[in-house]
Amino acid sequence: VAWAALRLGQRGTTLTIFAATAITIWDWSNGLGIATTKGDLESLLELQSFLCVLAITGMTLVAITSERHKAE
Repeated sequence: VAWAALRLGQRGTTLTIFAATAITIWDWSNGLGIATTKGDLESLLELQSFLCVLAITGMTLVAITSERHKAE
C-alpha cells in the first residue's frame, strides 16, 4: 500500500486497499490468514484493526505526496 501511495496516486491506492481488503476477508472466511487462531469475534476485531491501519496509512501517504507534488 505504501508503494501504491507513492507511485500510483489516490486511485491506485484506493484500488490496492480494496484488493487487499477483499483478499484478507476471503482468507479469513476460509480459515486462512492473519487472524484465525482466536474466536470469531476476536479474530474479526483483529482483521478490522489491520484493515483500518492499512487504509489510514495508505491514504495519509497519498495526501502527503499529493501536497508535495502540488507544492513543487
